[in-house]
Amino acid sequence: MPKNLAWTDDEDRALRKMHAGGISAREIAEWLVELGFPVRSRNAVIGRLNRLNLSVARKRKSPDRSRGIPAVGGSMRHCQWPLWQGKPDGRYCGKSVVPGRPYCGDHAARAYVGSKEDHRKSWEVAAG
Repeated sequence: MPKNLAWTDDEDRALRKMHAGGISAREIAEWLVELGFPVRSRNAVIGRLNRLNLSVARKRKSPDRSRGIPAVGGSMRHCQWPLWQGKPDGRYCGKSVVPGRPYCGDHAARAYVGSKEDHRKSWEVAAG
């Protein structure tokens, strides 16, 4: 991992948004990589939060998944089903996805409508 790699304004914005959403430093580090930013360690995230004068709790609760996760970009591991109705508020399901699909099992069943045979075949293909 390169040392002393400067943080960008875009990276700081994403960091602030995820921190405000209650996401842990470890998860923020993983999300930043998924968003295309340089690899950062958990400790690098904590250090940056401190330099931005954002409080860092010793033990943060995991985000309340019933309220969804904040929209911070695409993720291949978290369900991308929007939770809002009407005006978008940027919250998505966030549960683990079915391999090969952008949604969790419940939302994939709603998204991919077809015959039961079609569903069974598509799940077999997605499962490998």
